[in-house]
Amino acid sequence: MFLTILNICSFVVHGQFTVPIDQKESALTQKALQGRLPDSVRVELVWNLGKYQMLNKPGKYKINLDSAMLYFKYSLKLVDSLKMKANFRYECMCRIGEVYFLRKEIRSGKSIYMRVIREYQRLGDKKREARTWFRLGIKLKNGEPLDPEIPYYLQKTITMYNELKQWKEVGDVMMEKGIYNKENIGNIAGNLDSAEYQLSQALKLYRRAGYKDHNLSLTFYNLSVIYRNKGKLDQSLANSIASIRSANSIGDTTTLGIVPYYGQLGLIYTDLGLYKKSAENYRKAIALSLRNRDVGIAMDITYNYLNELVRSLISAGKTKEAVVMSNSIMKVYPPADPLQYGIAAEIRGRCYEALMQYREAERSFLSMIHFYRKSGSLETLGYKVLSSFYLKQKKYALARQALKDQYNYLPINTMAFSTLIDDELSYFKIDSAEGKLNSAINHYKRYKTLSDSAFNITKSNQLARLSTQYEIEKKENDIIILKKDAQLEREKTAKAYFTRNLTLVAIAALIFFFILLYKSYLANRRKAAALSMLVKEKDQFLEQKEWLMKEVHHRVKNNLQIVMGLLQSQSAYIKNKEALRAIRNSENRMHSVALIHQKLYQSDSPGFINMPEYIDELINYLRDSFDLGNRIHFKKDIKFDNLNVNQALPLGLIINEAITNAIKYAFAGKVFGSVVVSFLPIEYGLYCLIVKDDGPGLPSGLDPLNIKSMGMNLMKGLSKQIGGKLSIEDAQGTSVCVKFKIEHLTDNSSNG
Repeated sequence: MFLTILNICSFVVHGQFTVPIDQKESALTQKALQGRLPDSVRVELVWNLGKYQMLNKPGKYKINLDSAMLYFKYSLKLVDSLKMKANFRYECMCRIGEVYFLRKEIRSGKSIYMRVIREYQRLGDKKREARTWFRLGIKLKNGEPLDPEIPYYLQKTITMYNELKQWKEVGDVMMEKGIYNKENIGNIAGNLDSAEYQLSQALKLYRRAGYKDHNLSLTFYNLSVIYRNKGKLDQSLANSIASIRSANSIGDTTTLGIVPYYGQLGLIYTDLGLYKKSAENYRKAIALSLRNRDVGIAMDITYNYLNELVRSLISAGKTKEAVVMSNSIMKVYPPADPLQYGIAAEIRGRCYEALMQYREAERSFLSMIHFYRKSGSLETLGYKVLSSFYLKQKKYALARQALKDQYNYLPINTMAFSTLIDDELSYFKIDSAEGKLNSAINHYKRYKTLSDSAFNITKSNQLARLSTQYEIEKKENDIIILKKDAQLEREKTAKAYFTRNLTLVAIAALIFFFILLYKSYLANRRKAAALSMLVKEKDQFLEQKEWLMKEVHHRVKNNLQIVMGLLQSQSAYIKNKEALRAIRNSENRMHSVALIHQKLYQSDSPGFINMPEYIDELINYLRDSFDLGNRIHFKKDIKFDNLNVNQALPLGLIINEAITNAIKYAFAGKVFGSVVVSFLPIEYGLYCLIVKDDGPGLPSGLDPLNIKSMGMNLMKGLSKQIGGKLSIEDAQGTSVCVKFKIEHLTDNSSNG
């Protein structure tokens, strides 16, 4: 059951639980906070409390996330009140953003990460900027795995680390990008071949750098998963053994992070029909996950590998042992959520089926489907199990329907290779029993083709050699471990005497250290007072500067209003229609500029214009200026909030010209009409402004971009100013379109 373990263990194999914070440690942390500690230590302790609520604590998940958010926000206030280094503040912000992602508040999470990135860009800190891009991509996966911007964030990180020539970090990001593609098989972003390539590249970088750490083991593990899914069991076994060997070489033998490595090896042995070896590895996985059961996800993992162990024992003819093992574990650790209840029901169904209690087995399997659907995961695998049960009971119609339901819930290109082989064989048996001989023959041919490609003689020999080599190495490692244990006992005895003699020296050193620490505290307190005064003066200066900028915008707006008033007065004495039209066009253009300055002095975000409000007010002004009443209906579709003034001002003038032209020419002889103004994203960073009317359109043979008029020249020049491309088309009316890239200066944008 390939995806069973893969989905549940997605957090574990990323190393997030290799050093879990259990309840005892959390209580000690809260107690330590009440004492007198250095500022940085206090902040890190608050972080640990937040991390415990966010990642480790089982139960009411939303409540835990709300608690984590409170801790991280408190740490931010603590950092600000203590005037600590900016990096502490940015770390607090990133942790808050991580909680936003887990709460599915994706926009808020992205916004806070982008604020941190802009700060590092301002400081010119390329390393921390790259690391923050990386964290953004990884943490966003936890909240929204299918977000289309995740590959962009990861590629951005790779580019920056390449520029910094940090090859180990390039390998880390390549590994995560490969994992992302592996976990999104069947989606646009997911592709097994690209995942294999990226993980292989990461492996090359690690080997070239001589790097040995958890990520090396993780890379081997994910390559093993990919090769098993592609039916290459020889390469899958080699990488699975390499992942365990790598983890053991760095002393990672007891953490939750190594559990999936043993589980993956068990799955491969199950595919090969080596049930004794698979059961041995499942037992190791279960023992390690129970050892780390204080971590919230550990029991989900325990139940999954217990299910696989039961399946292997039953396949090996050890049904009684499977029943005893499953009952003993589920009695001590009863299911606590819908997923665990579903797995428990599947385990009972397998045991009842093996004991030939078919009615109870069917009832358990149907209960399994119910709980899997309620948990939101593993439902497709439940239908796979149910189909196999009905097939053995010769209930072919029900078996076919269960197989169909399996494919309804999971695309075929997400299936493990062994699952595809089993399904082809199942369809062959069903079709044969129902007399559909042509279909049965076709399914059997596909079954033989798939099984032959996975298990040819050459691969069987390679698998046997790999398995034998691994067993030999494992026994040698056991001997080495026994020798090390004996040596450790001897060293413990010697250390006991040494520790006793060292205690008095340590006490004296601690007293001296606390004296130095107190002196340092007094010096830091004086520095903090001086720094607080400087910050206060800076804040006053910034407040004055902001007030002056608003006053400038206010006066510019008033001056433009005066000029508009003069033009209106002058128009009363002009008889020439062309001159009068030119003056009114100038008034409209000045109003669009004046409206920008009005928005600037009214805005709390200097330098940014709220585009929906600005466009709405500009349209209302033009409606009143031309005395349209309800004759022309304006529709708006604006998918962008705050825009930098450098781009907002030219766009305002372009909108003014386009709407003015539509009013004057598109509806000259028409009683009613409509104008649509839209501002929409096309692709990442690229937007399109469209002003479209439903008038008669352009005259035949007319090229509007070659018209020599002030309005057309103005639109072309303004489009070029913002680096955009102007186009005017005749499509059931006239459509004016400007495509351009948004400047990366906004602080609160939304791309719909």
